[in-house]
Amino acid sequence: MDIKISVGRLSFRYSSWHFPIFFLVVFLSGGFSTLHPNFLRLFHSFTLDPLNSAPFLESYHADSPLFFLIIHLVGIGSVQSFISFCVLLLLLTYVAFYLLARSYYSILNPSFLLLLLLAHPISHILLTWIGMIDVLSVLFASLLIFTRLKWPLVILLSFLYVLNHTSALFVVPVLLLLRYLAEDNVRLSAPLSGIIGVVLGKLCVDYWLLSKGIEHQSRLDLLLLQNADYWIRINFNHFPEILYSFQFLLWVPVVLMLAKYYGQNRLFYGVFAVSLFAFYGITFFTSDTTRVYALLSW
Repeated sequence: MDIKISVGRLSFRYSSWHFPIFFLVVFLSGGFSTLHPNFLRLFHSFTLDPLNSAPFLESYHADSPLFFLIIHLVGIGSVQSFISFCVLLLLLTYVAFYLLARSYYSILNPSFLLLLLLAHPISHILLTWIGMIDVLSVLFASLLIFTRLKWPLVILLSFLYVLNHTSALFVVPVLLLLRYLAEDNVRLSAPLSGIIGVVLGKLCVDYWLLSKGIEHQSRLDLLLLQNADYWIRINFNHFPEILYSFQFLLWVPVVLMLAKYYGQNRLFYGVFAVSLFAFYGITFFTSDTTRVYALLSW
């Protein structure tokens, strides 16, 4: 509670600075841009018929069908409409984050929490890789962070989350366990329900792909195709830059928070610190390290 009060006072005291800081953060993150045109056209093609498209079903993107299925059901036709829809979804996600934070925390200024989100690498990715599926992952995670959870809602959100990205298999249990350890109006049934939700979602995706009878290359298959030298090279050739990219300057408050408040709740901060290291263990075996770590840890 002490940390909430301290941050809350700070955020209200300097509330007039929120909008200038907002635009400064967006500017420093590179502004707004879409994926490379080739990837943009590829992702748009996935939305045309994701349930039957062989190029989509044969790629590892088929592990994450929800984003493409939603756009298909909405009836997005052209690439320009696809970009417009993605921009709208991005703006709605930030608005939803703000409104959820405002309704859940009475002490903290939601603008301050929004600025923390904007300062994180996940926002850099959302703003400069418009067209990616990550925006839905952030939306589902926001709902799990700021919602007073009952087990049916946890299962539903976790189920949808893993349909959008397999990172939910790791994010959901850790996130809900941290909420439980923080005594944040969450019972032990929440992380257990989250595990049930992501397992059910993953089984549904696997069954759907199996029923198509198409040889599917999963993310695990892609990982196993590479040798150990490849993973060592991409992780340690620019290790300081990679490490910095995981949190940007938010490493400073993260380290200070752990140092100052660890004694108040050793289990919570211990699990939090261990999860940061564990997420890097997962990220080590991915080609887009900054993006994957951001999705896991934000």
